[in-house]
Amino acid sequence: MKKLFLKLFVLTTIVVLFLFLGNKYFKTKEHSVKTWTQFYSNTGTDYDVVIMGNSVAYSTFDPRIINSKSSLKSFNLSSASISVQQVYFNLIEMLKYSKPQLLVVEAYALDVKNSNVGKRRKFNYKNIDGQKLSFNKMVSIYNVFETKTQMIEAMFPTVRNHSEWSNFEFIEKNSKYTYKENPFLGFRNLNVEGTDARIAKTLGKLPTSYEITEDNKDYFKKIVALCKENDIKLVLARAPQFKHQSNPQYVEEIHTVTNELIKGLDVTYIDFDKDYAKNNFVKSDFYDALHLNRRGAVKATDLLIEVIENNLDLEKNAEIAKTTPEYLIKNIASDNSKQLLDEPFSPFEDITINKIYIQHREDDIYNIVIFIDKKSNIKKIEDYKFSLHFEPIDAQKDKLLSEAERKRGKMVIGATGTPLIETSDYYVRFVSSKEIPMTDIKRFTTYLYDGNDVSEMKRVTNFKLKQK
Repeated sequence: MKKLFLKLFVLTTIVVLFLFLGNKYFKTKEHSVKTWTQFYSNTGTDYDVVIMGNSVAYSTFDPRIINSKSSLKSFNLSSASISVQQVYFNLIEMLKYSKPQLLVVEAYALDVKNSNVGKRRKFNYKNIDGQKLSFNKMVSIYNVFETKTQMIEAMFPTVRNHSEWSNFEFIEKNSKYTYKENPFLGFRNLNVEGTDARIAKTLGKLPTSYEITEDNKDYFKKIVALCKENDIKLVLARAPQFKHQSNPQYVEEIHTVTNELIKGLDVTYIDFDKDYAKNNFVKSDFYDALHLNRRGAVKATDLLIEVIENNLDLEKNAEIAKTTPEYLIKNIASDNSKQLLDEPFSPFEDITINKIYIQHREDDIYNIVIFIDKKSNIKKIEDYKFSLHFEPIDAQKDKLLSEAERKRGKMVIGATGTPLIETSDYYVRFVSSKEIPMTDIKRFTTYLYDGNDVSEMKRVTNFKLKQK
């Protein structure tokens, strides 16, 4: 009998070990997984502001803008389709690694009545997939998923994705996956194109009335208690939704019911949905009927910053203040910087690039700051991307970072749309903390592009990058 138990124990251990080891090869590396990976990779970082919720949260509030305008270190730790129930367990997990001054919960998480039905369940799985193994993860699985099968599938992607066991392309892709830090800090930068078609597809019908389930009320109150216990200020922020604007009465009902929930609780509630017109949101600010695009996210994040600055007494982060775009703009013309343009350059007739600075920070790390004349076409600036090419002298081509770069003989850096920092004279784009190991540049080329449309190019030849 003892031998039988021993054999069963050994067999069970081998199976469980196989399942855990297999998770690497059978869990998909989508937004939620990547967001948790980035959060864990910055272990030891005490964020000042953490944003939580579902896809409405990660497409609405951009930490880069909060960082740059408020000197507060922020991160958007949101996962698609989850309800306030999983937000609560995610908060417990987050607090093991960071203790922010402020938690922002996007209120659509209160509206999701059952996040474990149909397509939503797969997103619950992905939120769990991103988390490290812990007692809290197991408690979360037990509470969120309804059946033993679902719980096993949540714990073991190897079981859940058994249909991929013979898909060697899928397995090889996952085995070769290398995590790359996301400069968006958990924010999802949604496209500004195709708004009308997506809105028409996602508009749907509004419910006849609005309610928050008792379970969701209870979990929100648990979040409030956990914040109070950890001396964290709490903001409940409701993002604007285009689909609500056809029924002002429904929007008012959402506002009233949510205010009833927070009555007597230490919570700051801001309702951008109710103040849609007041805050100048328009149809073109939306990716679809539910989510803001990158233009709308800039508006919403700026509004959140106003609330933070005017109503919440948060301690500024001196360290991040020195890495913000505003700091770079003010201090870019220093001994550690080089101006790459000898005169203003117009890639298009309606856009003028006044200056491009490359600033040496440390070792091989540089910031690149692009100053664009305020008279330029702002829509085109948002829609087009900069391409920055650094071609070293032949003797330094072996210093290029990747095999692809060594084949091309140059490093290509992209500078994309938002956040676009605005000063009295310029729009400013920047690339922060880019590794450039070469020192002698034979040719620098820059231009703007969007799909197949490429602007005029500007070339600068033969210069040295600063090195310590």
